[in-house]
Amino acid sequence: MATVPAPVPEASAAALSPFGRVMGVLFTPQSTFEDIVRKPSWLLPVAISIILGLLVGVAINQRVNWRVFMSQQMEKSPRAAQLSSEQKEQQIEAGAKFGPISTSLAL
Repeated sequence: MATVPAPVPEASAAALSPFGRVMGVLFTPQSTFEDIVRKPSWLLPVAISIILGLLVGVAINQRVNWRVFMSQQMEKSPRAAQLSSEQKEQQIEAGAKFGPISTSLAL
């Protein structure tokens, strides 16, 4: 009987670093996605998404005057016509207080 030689594993290309993958998606997508298929990971993409979301939230919160924004929204609202001026002011203050928080959490 003839012996069948064991298959020789192919020499795989050098694995890309996590940052190499990020850049590779833009510049060498085929080899990068092949590397991702060989060894998928999620940590760096999630970290990048969180950091970018926080940066966008900070940028928005620095540019938006939440008190003015909430006042404008109250003027547009048909329900606001039914509120007293004190109730409107309370809602404007609450919106100005929680607007930056909700923006950061939403992103």
